[in-house]
Amino acid sequence: MCWNASVSLNTYIFGLFACLFSYFNNKVSFKSVLFFQSFMSMQLLEYFIWSKQFSNRLLSQLSYILVLSQPFFGLLSSEKNVLLIFYTLFVAVLLLFNPWSSTDFRSTPASNGHLAWHWLQLSLPWLFIWFLFLITKMVLNRNWISVLLMCVSISVSYILYEKSMTWGSLWCWVSNVFALYLIYNVFEEDVCLYLKI
Repeated sequence: MCWNASVSLNTYIFGLFACLFSYFNNKVSFKSVLFFQSFMSMQLLEYFIWSKQFSNRLLSQLSYILVLSQPFFGLLSSEKNVLLIFYTLFVAVLLLFNPWSSTDFRSTPASNGHLAWHWLQLSLPWLFIWFLFLITKMVLNRNWISVLLMCVSISVSYILYEKSMTWGSLWCWVSNVFALYLIYNVFEEDVCLYLKI
């Protein structure tokens, strides 16, 4: 997915529907919706990048901010304020060593048909620490299936697509997995009752 404007927009709409459907059925909190939307909204930004309706530089900057916000929204919904402080300090140090002014804010189509995020060319230690903060909420909730899914997804994406700089954009399929989970969560009790599980 994420090959063009249409796919990106439809992926975002599907994710937004899933969040609202789950929220209005009292299956997730508003803070959790913010966390899920921090992933899913990347598809909306990529739609605008593909369609070239706005400045590529501006949209790339917004994309970078959105990626940095994802662990923040996860920690916000976990209500662990000390971890929010640590993550804020991490972002401050990250931007000190990787200044905003020297970041290449471009998102361009790569040879594999996906968007190359030139602005996400951080060294592996920075990405690893960012990822640890990202999965902290799942670890605290002992949601080991989600932790495993996230670890496998980011590892495979990074190993296979790091050279083309599309590994972050290819992670958009995680948005659909989250969306399917949220929709399933609404029907879970009914499904289990029907199947007598």
